[in-house]
Amino acid sequence: MVQVTCHCCGKDKDEHVSQGGKFYQCSQCKSVSYCSKECQLKDWKSGGHKAICQKLNVGDAKQATHSDHLRMAAKIQSMVDGALNDFPPDFSEGKMFFKLFLNSKPGDDHMATAKKMQNLFRGFSKFNKQVLLFRSLTILINYHPEMLEIPCSPLTIALKYVDPNVLSRPSSTYSDGGGSTPLHWLAEMASPYSEYSLINQVTLGIQLLEAGANPNAKAEAGLDKVTPLHRACHSAITTNLDFIELLLKSGANPSTYPIF
Repeated sequence: MVQVTCHCCGKDKDEHVSQGGKFYQCSQCKSVSYCSKECQLKDWKSGGHKAICQKLNVGDAKQATHSDHLRMAAKIQSMVDGALNDFPPDFSEGKMFFKLFLNSKPGDDHMATAKKMQNLFRGFSKFNKQVLLFRSLTILINYHPEMLEIPCSPLTIALKYVDPNVLSRPSSTYSDGGGSTPLHWLAEMASPYSEYSLINQVTLGIQLLEAGANPNAKAEAGLDKVTPLHRACHSAITTNLDFIELLLKSGANPSTYPIF
């Protein structure tokens, strides 16, 4: 399932609850969660939530949320769970790769962790490296934003070795004709129920684009040769105007038509 963290201090919900703690959701906007009443009060007074609380899940934003978004949110939750746990027996090191990152905390020696992760990553096959790039996006989309830019972020590691325009494939020897790039995947991952996902979609998009991702790359014919901009603007996808603006500023062509 999607990883939930405290919007103030970044504490992981599952870990906190397993230790007897409680998590609290903002009763008004229901968009953010906290590990304590103290964190909730701190975020309200000095963290900026007071200024945006009444603007979340209301008005135009609420009207734009519909059943397709709920289905996509459920799909993303399933993908996150699979990205963390579904590894074949001969690829258990992949799970360790993510575990090193997930065990990192603010203030840790992230450079040392990054070195361990790179040593692991270099030993993976070309296909498995590509798999981890896509899984990195899935795991990071709802993670605490500040952790996306540390040296041991799994996406940062993966982009050192994998072409950011690689097409997704079900196996190393088979293509189903429905492949798409990491930027296509990212375009589908915003959630109206996760403030972090909207922030992180932009951050991850910047990282992909800076690594050379093509904003006009086309998916394979099985996905109608759509571009990331097509996906980001699709009615079934949660609209994140900041992400769409990023694509346009990076050269995405708004006049390109998918092939139906």
